[in-house]
Amino acid sequence: MIRVKSHHAGELAYYDGFIAGMIPCRVISVKGDDITVRLTATRGAYKVNEILQHCRQYDVVPRASLVTRRWRQRILNNYRWEDS
Repeated sequence: MIRVKSHHAGELAYYDGFIAGMIPCRVISVKGDDITVRLTATRGAYKVNEILQHCRQYDVVPRASLVTRRWRQRILNNYRWEDS
C-alpha cells in the first residue's frame, strides 16, 4: 500500500510547465482542485514572482516527490494537496 502524504499552502513545490520543464514555486492557496502558486525562478516565458491561478493538482508537484537520478526526473504520485 502506498502512503499518501498531505501537503498544504505555504510549501515549496514545482510547477510542471509544458515547454519550460519543472519551475520552482511556492503554493499560495489550495481550494478544492484549484491551486494558486507564485513562481520563484524564471524559466522561459514564466517569470519570477508571477502568480498562476487555477493550476491542477497533478501540475503542482511537492519538492519531496520529485526524484532526479541519472539526469532524469521522476514524479512520485504519493502526494495530495489539501485545503488549509
